[in-house]
Amino acid sequence: MFFFLPPFLRISALSQLMGYNEKPVNLQMFIGTADDRYLRPHAFYQVHRITGKTVATASQEIIISSTKVLEIPLLPENNMSASIDCAGILKLRNSDIELRKGETDIGRKNTRVRVVFRVHIPQPNGKVLSLQAASIPVECSQRSAQELPQVEKASLTGCLVSGGEEMVITGSNFFPESKVMFLEKGPGKRLVHTASHTQGGNP
Repeated sequence: MFFFLPPFLRISALSQLMGYNEKPVNLQMFIGTADDRYLRPHAFYQVHRITGKTVATASQEIIISSTKVLEIPLLPENNMSASIDCAGILKLRNSDIELRKGETDIGRKNTRVRVVFRVHIPQPNGKVLSLQAASIPVECSQRSAQELPQVEKASLTGCLVSGGEEMVITGSNFFPESKVMFLEKGPGKRLVHTASHTQGGNP
């Protein structure tokens, strides 16, 4: 889920590395293009590190080939997963864009991005296996942010573990493909369970 928080879009996501849990690795995040060409760092948007009392996930910023990258540790004791609450999407100032070689005014209108996730996994032979995945395209404009799902009321605040009850969520800007995410956190805000449900129709 993405929601608008001026002057940047805040990212809220869950990331987990499957099939490897021998040693800690760093999850790298950066902002990429969303057009039909090959995926590359976006020229007009970059990842933004968020800090504060409400942020539970550790992170650090690094620069790789002039691209700002956010690194988040994935630890075996956390099932190689991280609840990402420390990142946002920041638009560069026009003056900074103009300083970049080869950029044009047309490029400034490119407001669609993808959040890119990358890990480098050490192999027994001394080589490194790099894995990369990208989100669906995200529209980085205030208009699209205002059209994001807004929850006004939920009919349940709790239920039995066995389930079987119906929850009705009312609000605005719900779409057929909208999903409700349920997160359970244990001691130290460690994520212990997730589930999702596709809503049945537009309220």
